[in-house]
Amino acid sequence: MWPCAAPLPLHTEVLRVAIFAELPPQNRRITLAHLLQHLHVCGIQAMLFGLESGMTEYAGAKLLGAFGVPLRVYPG
Repeated sequence: MWPCAAPLPLHTEVLRVAIFAELPPQNRRITLAHLLQHLHVCGIQAMLFGLESGMTEYAGAKLLGAFGVPLRVYPG
């Protein structure tokens, strides 16, 4: 895991990040898990919007699930 950069001296508010992602392949889930862990270690508040997983929190980040809508015909 990469080290966190030193916070700016005048930075008094918590940095917040929202991530919107689809999670089908296993390697993307692992990558997002590592990202959420790193943000947590660095003191950055994260929120992940993705497909419903049954989880509500991971590594201090809120997980907000949404249902997927299958497309019968996908262009291209």
